[in-house]
Amino acid sequence: MTRKGQPWGEAFDLIRSELEYRDPQDGTLHCIEILMLFTEYPEVQVKAAVELCVRRRAFSKDAVLNVLRNEPLWQREIDALLNCCYSFSTPFTLEVL
Repeated sequence: MTRKGQPWGEAFDLIRSELEYRDPQDGTLHCIEILMLFTEYPEVQVKAAVELCVRRRAFSKDAVLNVLRNEPLWQREIDALLNCCYSFSTPFTLEVL
């Protein structure tokens, strides 16, 4: 849930805080660089990438770019769905839970 003052969501607040903690001089600039990714990628993809990076504790623009470029959102959604709904007991069988 976003609040006034957090228009991009809680994950952005967390990544900003961490970047500013790790680099007090340039942390805000690094956060702005992540926000600028909205000009290159759809909002939903940037938000999802930032949320994933926060969960992974990967606090950098490069980490967010890596997710955007190499882990398409549709693929992550399919992987999450498969992990929630199916159990792979052997390489050749698929059991529905």
